[in-house]
Amino acid sequence: MKLFSKRSLLALAAVGTLSVALVGCGKKEAPPAPAAAAPKAEPLKAAWVYVGPVGDAGWTFAHDLGRKAGGALCGVAGAYLSVVYAPMWVEGMVAGRGWIALALTVFATWRPVRLLLGAYLFGGVTMLQLQLQGMGVDVPAPIMSMLPYLATVVVLVLISRNPGWIRRNMPASMGKPFHPGA
Repeated sequence: MKLFSKRSLLALAAVGTLSVALVGCGKKEAPPAPAAAAPKAEPLKAAWVYVGPVGDAGWTFAHDLGRKAGGALCGVAGAYLSVVYAPMWVEGMVAGRGWIALALTVFATWRPVRLLLGAYLFGGVTMLQLQLQGMGVDVPAPIMSMLPYLATVVVLVLISRNPGWIRRNMPASMGKPFHPGA
């Protein structure tokens, strides 16, 4: 008898990783002592992204927490795909799911509750195509595999009919360059 299944071990790893990330993000680092005669260096900027030390005017502890938690959750998602969803590594395993996630963010207009509902919608369409294949519905498998992506395109077409609604609901700083300390 197995003590733990792959799914329960992955869930335990996810909780542990997220806990470590959140505990590590709560620590505030003391700013380094300034050098006596060193000239003030310009912050490093790359493609509109401010990459300065944590705690200065441009990069807050909340940003750092979000970055670490996001990285941990992406790692857990990758582990889920390769351990539970497809129990072996195969080329093209992600199969465009990142595009669906990006469309889900636009669909939800950056609101967490809408994001959750949209995730259930897109996940339900994915499970529907698997269930229909398992029931033996007489539709070619490539057409069935296309259902989640087709649903994504249909939803994006429907919400793009009203661009004013998307503009009103998107974050105010979306598309604006970041100038620290301004």
